[in-house]
Amino acid sequence: MREATNTKRFAQKIVKRISNKVKKDKKKPVGNQNCLLCTWCAEAQFRGIDVLPRPVYSPRDVVFRFTNANIVKYARKIHFRNKNELTQKVSGGKRFYCHVNWKDSSGGHEFMLLNINGEIYVMDSQAGLLANIDSNDGDYYFRDINYKNSFIVRLDNKELNESILKYNSANFTIDFDETEDLKYL
Repeated sequence: MREATNTKRFAQKIVKRISNKVKKDKKKPVGNQNCLLCTWCAEAQFRGIDVLPRPVYSPRDVVFRFTNANIVKYARKIHFRNKNELTQKVSGGKRFYCHVNWKDSSGGHEFMLLNINGEIYVMDSQAGLLANIDSNDGDYYFRDINYKNSFIVRLDNKELNESILKYNSANFTIDFDETEDLKYL
């Protein structure tokens, strides 16, 4: 029980640090679209690597070329047909990357799922949320998704692809440019 409490406290600490950084970096017109970077950084922190996400201001940013397969080596997408099946699949590990695609095709979101002593938590570091998957806040992430295009990837039993962390450097930050970026929006 103590290990579960410590894991939950550590996850809350990670969520707070990352979401505070996201809020600090936020600026108009496109905000800080870095849910994937937040997921990389959260997983790195679970592994003892202290890294925070850099700001993402342009749709041309290199981060948008990366996928879940870039977080860990030998990643394998695990599809699920509903939330109950997702919960069963997550019960076999500790940490998972989760990609959801919204039903209305307006995009999607990336975050982590944690299995802490059999309780499944949604860990959205970008939004500053750590909530039980069955709570109102946790369930929100699975209400209006296209299950066909949503998946998880187990992280805790794979080798971290530390080379991706170099793309988290401020050297890769691209400022928003109306002439280049408006066509992406």
